[in-house]
Amino acid sequence: MQVSIAGAGITGRCVAATLARRGADVTLYDPRPSDHTEGSSHGRSRIVRQAYPEPFWTKILAEGYDDWRVLEQWADEALVNEVGLWYLGPADHEELATGREGLDACGVAYAWVTTGTDTLRLLPGEAAISTPRAGWVNADQARAAALRVAQLAGVREVRAHLDQPAPEGYTVWTVGPWIAAKLPQLGLRVTRQWAVYLRGHHEGPVWIEAADDHPYGFPNEPGEATVKVALHSPGPDTMPGSVSEPDAAIVARTAEAARHRLPQCTGEVVVVVPCLYTNAKDDAFRIFWLNERELVVAACSGHAFKFGPWLGRFVADVLQGHEDLANWPEFQP
Repeated sequence: MQVSIAGAGITGRCVAATLARRGADVTLYDPRPSDHTEGSSHGRSRIVRQAYPEPFWTKILAEGYDDWRVLEQWADEALVNEVGLWYLGPADHEELATGREGLDACGVAYAWVTTGTDTLRLLPGEAAISTPRAGWVNADQARAAALRVAQLAGVREVRAHLDQPAPEGYTVWTVGPWIAAKLPQLGLRVTRQWAVYLRGHHEGPVWIEAADDHPYGFPNEPGEATVKVALHSPGPDTMPGSVSEPDAAIVARTAEAARHRLPQCTGEVVVVVPCLYTNAKDDAFRIFWLNERELVVAACSGHAFKFGPWLGRFVADVLQGHEDLANWPEFQP
């Protein structure tokens, strides 16, 4: 099998690595340096988890979480900082109810927590779904590991822009936020997001709050005196490659969310880091055959990084006939 992959973010690299390890002839195209910061796969931390308010995603990650362990084995490198996750908010919040239903249905272990810690606050009437099999990965480390696995498996890298399907074999489009302009009929919206590093201390799980902005945050990274907090709600519209100053209102809301949730966070902003979301209206992915030789893999909506190794396996299975996208209507445009 001959496969050309356009786009070397975490998804493209995991697809390339999986296919090549299965014996496929794979070429990976990307015009940018392997450590570029223009897309959605860069940075120091991304949450990996199984708990979701939508059981559809929980079902995938109930098994897909272990694909991170497979990538670790292939790379001979630890990637997951398994500190656990708290999905928190008002105890009667619908997202917590549906989250528990999904975990119960999939047999995923969790605890129902009603008391906070010294560094993560729960107010009266609030609770958290605490899942031990969760945590965070260093995004730059993970994408480097996936690329190294791909290289060792024989993937050829071409520093060039692939704008037309390859003349032979299959072409897989994993171009991240650039897919919005390539296929405007998908109606994807690219937004600028801002992660804020604030002076403070949090020791324990990553956390996500069931609230309008869906604030989320991380414990201190090793050797760092800052905590990372961000809002999951879409930011202002943008285009890949554009540069803009941090949105002051978003930074202020993020700092307030951090002070509210983290007792040992001063709220002092140290640095603000940009990223991009590629948003579908239903927050799902778009994975479909453009024609019999071109497969679109738009793993988007601001929550795809954690699915990277699973997507590598899933897309390889689709190309090799082990998975039928007709069974996955959620991914269709």
